[in-house]
Amino acid sequence: MMLEPPAYGADPATAPVSRRLRRPDGVGVLTVYLTLLLVVPARLTIGALGAVGSPATLVGVAAAVVWCWAQATRGRLSHIQPVRLALLAVTFLFLTSYVIAVGQPRAIDEVQGADIALLSVVSWVGIALLAHDTVHDRRRLYRLLERLSLLGAFFAAVGITQFVTGWQLTNLIEIPGLSWNSALNSVFARAGFNRPASTATHSIEFSVALAAMLPLAIHVAMEHRWLSPLRRWWPVVVMGMATPLAISRSGLVGLGVGMMILFLGWDAIQRKVGLIVMSLFVVVMFIVFPGLIGSLLSLFTRAGSDTSIRSRTDSYDLAEWFIGRSPLLGRGLGTFMPKYRILDNQYLMLLIETGIIGLVAFVGLFFTAIVCAQIVRGRTNDAAMRHLAQATTASVAACAAGYALFDGFSFPQFTGLTFFCVGLAGALWRAGSTWLATPGNEAGDETAAASRVAGRPRP
Repeated sequence: MMLEPPAYGADPATAPVSRRLRRPDGVGVLTVYLTLLLVVPARLTIGALGAVGSPATLVGVAAAVVWCWAQATRGRLSHIQPVRLALLAVTFLFLTSYVIAVGQPRAIDEVQGADIALLSVVSWVGIALLAHDTVHDRRRLYRLLERLSLLGAFFAAVGITQFVTGWQLTNLIEIPGLSWNSALNSVFARAGFNRPASTATHSIEFSVALAAMLPLAIHVAMEHRWLSPLRRWWPVVVMGMATPLAISRSGLVGLGVGMMILFLGWDAIQRKVGLIVMSLFVVVMFIVFPGLIGSLLSLFTRAGSDTSIRSRTDSYDLAEWFIGRSPLLGRGLGTFMPKYRILDNQYLMLLIETGIIGLVAFVGLFFTAIVCAQIVRGRTNDAAMRHLAQATTASVAACAAGYALFDGFSFPQFTGLTFFCVGLAGALWRAGSTWLATPGNEAGDETAAASRVAGRPRP
């Protein structure tokens, strides 16, 4: 029997249709945002707006404006929410950084960089707050995750096609009103292989974005049993295959971190099956793409002679000089230009641009999201919600790992996904009292268990 999305407990999905229609949520807007983020090439923007003119960025800015208007008309925030507070703290400190940047004599390109950074932060935080505060219905959240899984599969499939053929097929995408804001190159090269970028700015962004989405796609595959097996699992297969094809150290580290955390949340049987599947996957990749596994291993075994690693380590003295000039609040977000050095470490960039305080706030955002997701996991006996909380933890941790290995704020797809995942962790915390069958709530646990065995009726 095909299962149905859950409709038990205090979930608003159990309310009459007329009541549900009067309570709109943000799932539709988030779906539009994720579609624009992953389907429209990152370099396609509204020409007059430049780097911040991508459709996804504009949707994020609109989300921030609507959220602020809703809070202003409400008069006060509904409740104290840890993730929301962490998001607002990051926003405040980054805005302070912007004031520092424009309040001092700067080169014109640094001022422009600060403007771009400010609008980008507003967009990212707007999406996080929208996900945090407007997903009221557990069923609707599941629909959003299913759509993300499909979009991730499309994103990965484009990359696989580029890897196999070397064809930069994203060149064919033309959207009225949008133009390329920089030269397009969606297929790079490394170790004799094509490195796909799909619709991302670079192969690195492609791989880390997939690493961030994969834990959530695995959650859909394992827990959304009302979908057919093909619908649940083919996005996982495509995304899992595409991630290593970018031949990116950043993507592999993010993938490893995410999968390790997800693995720790599984029971003994799931771990055994997972190890078998991953072993078979490595064998298949070895057979289908000869030489690829060796190239991936060499990224780590030969790291000492890698020019990209040396470029990172050689930058420490320069970074120390910039940090010493303003250690607490930095020189201004977006003002450390590539002409000085490409650091390939967003945390080091933040230390230069926003100082120790800004870096602590950003790291604290990840910490808060992970802790909230884990607290939600500990409060419930419902297996699906426990797994979702663990998958969210894995995605946030994969994002956090990625920022240590490249300058993530220069890549809008990955950073947009990061703040979406943070907002998802906040949504789990905020709605936990109405969505979860908490330990000790025998009636809720029995209902959940029965629904997983006999199927869940539609509301």
